[in-house]
Amino acid sequence: MESLNYQEWQDIIGGIDDRLFEEICYRLLTKLGYEGVKPRGGSSDGGRDLEGIKIRLEGDGKTKYIENYWFECKCYSSTIPWKEISDKLHSARDEKVNSFIIMSNRGLSPQAQDKVKKYKESSPVRVIEWSGFPFLDILFQHKDLCDWYFPGYEIPSTPPSETKEKHIIKASMNIGQVFGIELEANIDKKIELNEENIRKIISDALRSVNYSKLGIPDKEKSQLYSSIAMTFLQFGHSSDALTFIDHALRLEQSTNNLINKGIILENLDLIEDSNKLYEEILSLEPNNSIAHNNLGHNYRRQYELKSALDHFSKAIEQDPNYLTAINNKAQTLKDLKMFDESLAFVDEQIDEKSSFVLQKTKIDVLLEALDLKEAFRLNDQLLKLYPNDIDLLNYKGVIYEHNAQYQYKEKYLELAYDAFGATRQKNPRFILAISNQVVCLMNKGNYEFAEIIVNEGFSQNNNDPFLLHNKSKIELLKGNFSVALNFVERAIQKKSLEKFLLTKCDVLLKLRKYSEVEKQCDRILKNDSKNSSAFLLKAESLRKRHEPTKAKLLVKKANKFRRSPVSLLEAFSFI
Repeated sequence: MESLNYQEWQDIIGGIDDRLFEEICYRLLTKLGYEGVKPRGGSSDGGRDLEGIKIRLEGDGKTKYIENYWFECKCYSSTIPWKEISDKLHSARDEKVNSFIIMSNRGLSPQAQDKVKKYKESSPVRVIEWSGFPFLDILFQHKDLCDWYFPGYEIPSTPPSETKEKHIIKASMNIGQVFGIELEANIDKKIELNEENIRKIISDALRSVNYSKLGIPDKEKSQLYSSIAMTFLQFGHSSDALTFIDHALRLEQSTNNLINKGIILENLDLIEDSNKLYEEILSLEPNNSIAHNNLGHNYRRQYELKSALDHFSKAIEQDPNYLTAINNKAQTLKDLKMFDESLAFVDEQIDEKSSFVLQKTKIDVLLEALDLKEAFRLNDQLLKLYPNDIDLLNYKGVIYEHNAQYQYKEKYLELAYDAFGATRQKNPRFILAISNQVVCLMNKGNYEFAEIIVNEGFSQNNNDPFLLHNKSKIELLKGNFSVALNFVERAIQKKSLEKFLLTKCDVLLKLRKYSEVEKQCDRILKNDSKNSSAFLLKAESLRKRHEPTKAKLLVKKANKFRRSPVSLLEAFSFI
């Protein structure tokens, strides 16, 4: 999955069709509690205008009144000029609209900022700028929308410029505007802006609001807390996110809040609790496609692949265009070694809208199927169209590394290492490229340098499962078996991949924990009944336990099911 920064996300959104951007804005507004959202008419600048309402309460807490909102929705390649919004702002004043909201991937130009400031001084219309980074902050609170419209791209976990703590406070204050609230952060310059203090600053700001006076019902107050919870989650403050989402749920037990809590629990590695929450949702809403997809994601993470596949299929049944679930289903078929089925499913689903995402998925499947020549052809074809795509650059190295296992080892390991280096130059934060360089170094036997690179990766993310797995393999080679077990178990807690489980079996063999080896091998064979490596490891365990006859039978099975490449990069090899 590609990791983009805020500026790159602006460019990605800026490249989509205006109609698609309007659709994203529409769905975002409905999630934020705006009612009656509908088109207000076309626009000569290519954008789209939407309108909607908010239901407010009088001081008695019962009498309702309506606030009218106009929304200007448009993608821009640069800052928004005054001329694009001036006539609409004057129309909003003439029509006695309460609020005018600018929704765009780009911010206002300096001239437009000055003009809007003067407009606010003379007009009763409240102007809210959800443009540039504030728009992204609001969008990033809704991971399902990001996954839906931009699958394959990670939400940034680092702020655009200032410190993470300052950006969380700023983003939370901007979120208040979504609900008609001017949140004010009381920041004492003497107080260090650490995780505990920013939680208190934002909590104090929320508590100081007179929600009754503003006519804001508990439902919207709950949505506000939920949105702030997802902002904390985005920047890695998962425990604080849980605090805010629990407050949201005390105000309203909505499906959206429950789904958000499920996401937060999964990020805290409380997978079983997250699963129970999704199952609770599905008991009440059996057709909820997001709950099915998220539960499938959790099962895939736990290596319960058949259960994962079932839930992804159900998500797609409810929404045939659910691209994230489609991608997840293809990946799970790949995990189950059902390569033909996965490729057929991807080819069936590829269309003009989703072609790029699913073409990358297809490369991933071809890699695991060891059809390396076709994987290289497709990857090279896409690189000509998208030369800076981080996933494609990384795939090039993976193809070389896989090929090195079967022909011309030194040549292709060197090519792979260089390809991963080029990927890191493009995006130094792309941890997977660091991990892949470590794999190349270990395959070359350069374990000392491999460990240096691993530690370099840990300085960016000490919980990355691939780095943890690589560290485990290095400790295994050094003879530090208990330490190796600790690292691989941490990797598995994050992501139960087959190769992680196989490494765990290697370590357990060294620790003479034979029954546990066989248990883990059986777990692998449950998902892949022809897994040659699992048969060999189980056979070795049985041999150590003085059961040579059973071991011999398993070795025979392992040899029978040993996989061979479908294609390699060169037709002939002198192995």
